[in-house]
Amino acid sequence: MMCSSDRCMTLKPLEGEPQGWVGAGGDLVLRSATDTLSLAQCGGAFYQIAVVAEKPPGGWFCIFGPPTTVEALLDPQLARARRLERLHELLARVQRGRGLERLGELGAAVALRWDAHRGELSVRRDMFGRVPLVVAVERGASGGRGAGPAVSTRPALLHPWREPSRVLWSWETFASANDAPLREDFWPGVERIFPGEERRWRAGSWRSVARPWRDGAVERAKRAPQSPDSERFAQLLARSCRAVEREPGLVYTLSGGLDSSTLVALARDGRSSAVRSASMVSARHPGFDERGGIEAMVQRWRTRHRYVDIGDPDLWTPQSANPDVEDWGPVLIWEAPYMRHFFREIRGQASEHARTLVFGFGADQLLFSAWPHYLELAAGRASVAELRRMLGGAFARRDLRESVRILGSRVGLLPLWRACCRPAEDPRHQVIEGWKWEASMRAFERYRRSTGVRLAFPFLERELWKEMLARTPLELRWGAGPKANLRQILHHRAPDCVTFAPKSGLFDEVVAQGMLRLFGPGGVGTLAEAPAAISPVSAEHLRRTRAWLRAGAPADRPYEAAIARYATSFEAWLANVRALDDDLTSPGT
Repeated sequence: MMCSSDRCMTLKPLEGEPQGWVGAGGDLVLRSATDTLSLAQCGGAFYQIAVVAEKPPGGWFCIFGPPTTVEALLDPQLARARRLERLHELLARVQRGRGLERLGELGAAVALRWDAHRGELSVRRDMFGRVPLVVAVERGASGGRGAGPAVSTRPALLHPWREPSRVLWSWETFASANDAPLREDFWPGVERIFPGEERRWRAGSWRSVARPWRDGAVERAKRAPQSPDSERFAQLLARSCRAVEREPGLVYTLSGGLDSSTLVALARDGRSSAVRSASMVSARHPGFDERGGIEAMVQRWRTRHRYVDIGDPDLWTPQSANPDVEDWGPVLIWEAPYMRHFFREIRGQASEHARTLVFGFGADQLLFSAWPHYLELAAGRASVAELRRMLGGAFARRDLRESVRILGSRVGLLPLWRACCRPAEDPRHQVIEGWKWEASMRAFERYRRSTGVRLAFPFLERELWKEMLARTPLELRWGAGPKANLRQILHHRAPDCVTFAPKSGLFDEVVAQGMLRLFGPGGVGTLAEAPAAISPVSAEHLRRTRAWLRAGAPADRPYEAAIARYATSFEAWLANVRALDDDLTSPGT
């Protein structure tokens, strides 16, 4: 029942338990830990109280959920002392991690709700968006309206100001409309408001200024309108794809998943029938299975699609790698065993004519896996013995160009020679350096001559990249990167059943961790030891990958992208809380 004076909900005592209270609306359950540690359910949902007061002295009011989680506190088989110890441990970690020390002194708590649809915890709010507090009220102190604590709707100070440990956001972040990740609160659906920013009354509520796509909540949920820039980009891409289709033989598209089907749709133009598509799937990578989205794409565009399983354990052992390749780092990804298996399966389903492979999003990531690039990285940081071994292998293979590249990168002449003799005039060099581009293209040409498969990159043409690198205000909504137009086309032409979650694809997984599985870590010049500027994964991803490899690279590794539920929802909340302040590389993370 809502009170008119202080807008609070009075909690009535539970029958048979003088130390417990339940909300009149059936939305909150409290139990005292002094006498019993039993848990109750009210309204069909469990609620968590993050921090509670020690009233009466020695008693903690707390409840954990959801009821299906495996938590020591909820296990009725454990002793009561162990459950109380676990309760105090969790509460101590919460108070340290969120700066909630004063809530214990105030005798207040924050009510958290388990959102079954999202699969996570969310803060409980009233119809006005205010955070309620569970305030311990002395018996008889509430003016005779009832005994026990009450739920107050006054906002709670969850984040006291402290000296920031990272670089603060600059005004360019807000001027370029890139403040969307900054406004995401810890609990979803809550927009964070920064101090000193301008707010205006728009459409019945206060809105932040200079955020055009947030003006209408209904329009924001719809598809983005097609702009003339994206239409021109789509026409250029379709024209280049049709030029590739005129090559003899079948045309195959290869990429991570959804984007390859998009490239097929752009290339087909409703008339072509010589286009096939193929995707890599793997039982070793269960968190990156995109078959549902790919099948939706294939059903929409009526494309002949084939899945090739690359999860055979024989393809992921270092013994099956090329014996001619030294173990100093990752070689060209086309020479990997799983890529050979993939192309062999593709060639086996058609005639003996040459095929054309059209690449989508993952092509620019593959350019970083060119072996000359990593050869120079290895030579630049190799010891004397390793350098002698590398030169001996190059002389044994009678590869004069490789030996010159090793010596030039060792003494530092190659970067100087490239800066003087090869200025970066191509706009594509803004994303990928020209020498990596040329080395990769030469490697692709060698691969074509040896295997008979032609590699085409229609979306990497000069005109397309001029269009992609010309930033427009509409591109800011799609990340302001060079692929903003491609993302917009993908989002506009995809069927409604396909969702675009911010997760990596199987192709990124193969590039980032498959190479490490084949060739590292521990060797010089491996992907894990590469500097952050040229590494396709973040430092935290590298740290977790190294830990996985040290553990023996188990096949049933729980990938981060596949984790939707944790063993305990409260533990997941604590992990997110501790990540705000702790260093990601610390052993306690």
